Amino acid sequence: MRLVRFSKSIQSFRRVLGSIIIAIGIFTGSFGIWMSNAPAANEENDERSHNAHRQSHQTEEKCTICHVPPGNPKKAHTLTISCSAVEAHLRKHPDDCLGPCPCQPTPKTNP
Repeated sequence: MRLVRFSKSIQSFRRVLGSIIIAIGIFTGSFGIWMSNAPAANEENDERSHNAHRQSHQTEEKCTICHVPPGNPKKAHTLTISCSAVEAHLRKHPDDCLGPCPCQPTPKTNP
């Protein structure tokens, strides 16, 4: 008699435990699907950063320069770049000048 009761309680325990395991599996599976469809936090931040960068470029003041490729002055061409980048560009390319091509000669000062 004791053995029968013990086996019935084990069967009941297995049924309950099986139901709990199935419920956990369903919950975690649906949670995983939900999480895979949600944008990652870093993706959302990247998108915000990209949009802010794009807006700053649309509203940033532009300047015209004449770019003379090093060693090839015949290929000089007019560029429009951000005014905040002009100083660095002219340091890197000393033959370039402000304004459209051709560059206007600048007076040289005698020491």
